[in-house]
Amino acid sequence: LRKPSKVTATVINNYIKSRHPESPLVGYGQAFIDAQSMYGVNALYLVAHSIWESGWGKSNLAIYKHNLFGYGAYDSCPFECAYYFPSFNESIKYTAYKVRTQYLNADGKYYGGSPSLIGMNKYYATDPNWANGISSIMESIYPYNHLEYDDLIPSPIKGSAPPTPGTEIPAGQPRPPEEPTFVQYPNGIVGVTTATSLNFRKTPDSSSSANIIKTLPYNTKVAVLGENSNGWYKVNVNGTEGW
Repeated sequence: LRKPSKVTATVINNYIKSRHPESPLVGYGQAFIDAQSMYGVNALYLVAHSIWESGWGKSNLAIYKHNLFGYGAYDSCPFECAYYFPSFNESIKYTAYKVRTQYLNADGKYYGGSPSLIGMNKYYATDPNWANGISSIMESIYPYNHLEYDDLIPSPIKGSAPPTPGTEIPAGQPRPPEEPTFVQYPNGIVGVTTATSLNFRKTPDSSSSANIIKTLPYNTKVAVLGENSNGWYKVNVNGTEGW
């Protein structure tokens, strides 16, 4: 997946238009090609991944958060924890950079043993059919020909790291009706912890210890940013936001 595909923006756009002419992804072929050039991630893979994850750009995450790849989402927090991007272009660039540096490079945090879909499937998705599903879409768009890859070396990263996105949908932007309610509090609301020790988490999910930022001692002051419909408080502790 670190070697460039010969697929063109026109082929990508025509494929999407032929399968789902109403797809919001129509016309974004060049964005995938640009991400391939910037971050050395196969454009054919990026297209297929976005189609697989976003339902041809028509999922709630794609429509309301411009998030084509489910980045930031968890099984237990599929919408609220997912990143918000200003546009599909930003989603494509950010995901390409993160996939390359965290999943495809041997020194990446989630490198699965090979820079391939099978290697990525070890950590990127809980669905065991994830790699096969994306591979099938890739083949449908532009059939694999080993001669186009055999003599290539992995592409270098040319672009700088994109900014880290937030998760909040900006005020005034549309929200899906089924989105868990989040009530944002006015500035200046301060709370204190009343438990002897309290886990401060990255996401509103207590099923795993992996999202624990740190443990807060009794009587820790926090800035309370809001509350979701599941009873979790979003807070700021010394500049770090969490739940």
